[in-house]
Amino acid sequence: MEIMKLLQTPSLVRWQTPPPLLQSEITALFALANEGPTNIYQIHKKAGKRYSLMFNAVKLLELRRFVKLVGKKQTSKGTTANVYDLALQGVLFVLERELATVVDTKPRLLDDWTQDQIREVGDRIHKIIRKYEFLLPLIFGKWSYFREFGVEGEALFRLKTIVDIRNRLGFYDYEPAEVIEKEIIVRRIYSFFFFRGLMPETLEFNGWKIAGNPNLWMNMWKHDDEIKAYLVKELMEYQERLGEIGSFVNGTLSFLQA
Repeated sequence: MEIMKLLQTPSLVRWQTPPPLLQSEITALFALANEGPTNIYQIHKKAGKRYSLMFNAVKLLELRRFVKLVGKKQTSKGTTANVYDLALQGVLFVLERELATVVDTKPRLLDDWTQDQIREVGDRIHKIIRKYEFLLPLIFGKWSYFREFGVEGEALFRLKTIVDIRNRLGFYDYEPAEVIEKEIIVRRIYSFFFFRGLMPETLEFNGWKIAGNPNLWMNMWKHDDEIKAYLVKELMEYQERLGEIGSFVNGTLSFLQA
């Protein structure tokens, strides 16, 4: 089955491993990351590839939900062109590639990184996360804050883990079309990023796993009003669910032991 037909079959996209991105798709994706939002003609010019090749690549990326149609714009020739930009999955893929090119040259343990190495990696992805901070405002939009607070290394470590395991967070190599599904995935990303193991949807909690200084990382939560408000809300809901589970367990034990 050719790739286009495969990606047009929702059950296959959802439950089976989609085919890996073609090189043309990767080229178009990075051109869009640098130039977007823009139309296919501008992607073709930026990438220096045939228009037909970039047209097909963008259409494949749209089917994968790596990019999305964000509007239409009149061109200088008087025609109307579709304008595309990266979706969250596309941003995470670009970050995965960008981080891999620099992180793999650094010591394996974050604790062994120098501040210059941390800043180098942060600078490498800064343009992307600043451009798309509206997709993950509590991560991308707070990067300068992480740097100023001295937790940029820990933030990088967590972000790299997220992009490396993005399919396990619910993407299945596409971005769901339903708003509620997008909210769930963003919530999973936030939970993993801040809590490392706390997943409110499944009540999974494996304890704190902080690569650097846990006190510094958790103190960072308290000194930003938006982060603090979000985490308090999440933990209160988690606490409520634990109470419900405790009541169920106690009731079931009483029934079994009666």
